[in-house]
Amino acid sequence: MLQATIALLCAASALAAEWTINLEYSVNDFKNTYPLGTIELRRNFEGNFTGNFKSSTDSQFGKKLLNALDETYSVRAVSSTQPGKTFITSNTPCNILQTRLFHLFWVSIDAEHRTLMSLAVYPDTVALSKEGATLRLSTETCSDALEQFIPSLADRAEGGVAKGVVHVNARGVLPSPDTQSFVQKMERERRARQQQGGGETDNRSFLAKYWMYIVPVVIFRADFERHDARTTGRRSCSININ
Repeated sequence: MLQATIALLCAASALAAEWTINLEYSVNDFKNTYPLGTIELRRNFEGNFTGNFKSSTDSQFGKKLLNALDETYSVRAVSSTQPGKTFITSNTPCNILQTRLFHLFWVSIDAEHRTLMSLAVYPDTVALSKEGATLRLSTETCSDALEQFIPSLADRAEGGVAKGVVHVNARGVLPSPDTQSFVQKMERERRARQQQGGGETDNRSFLAKYWMYIVPVVIFRADFERHDARTTGRRSCSININ
């Protein structure tokens, strides 16, 4: 009996979310807002975070997007660990309708401090690929191209409720070269060569002697930061409001 109780407690602990991100949406620049759902973040057995989206939209969600085809679909997010911060991302109702209301939430987090860094919303094109279709990104407005969508966007809005998958991108730090140890090693070897060969003492400054070792490290760090910014930014508009 005791073992069964412990097993149930462990299972409940594994299923409980470590923190949540509450979402609401608007199609008129937040003049009116509606609940979209919650993203639950929990750590798996390997120590990595996974996310699960739970919709809280009503059956009119699809109709609201259908009636605002050429407006902006905005999503506002607040993490339970950062109640004072708001994150805003946007896409188009037309894109979300094309994928039958399936969303892809791209969540970037600082796993160590359990904080949200950025959130972006995209149409989940997997829903389209199952139909053998592709996302139509036209230069026309969605209303002007309405007759080109087969099945129609009205049909794709049926069911009403928002659906979604969550991709969690935890911030990682690439291992950087141990510059200090490397420079110290080079200095020891230089002194050893001088003592053996009776060479002259090098009185140049630290930067003058070792700039060729420091510059590659600076380039490495800058390149990594640019790569990290591209990864978390991606395509949709995402704003962090303090």
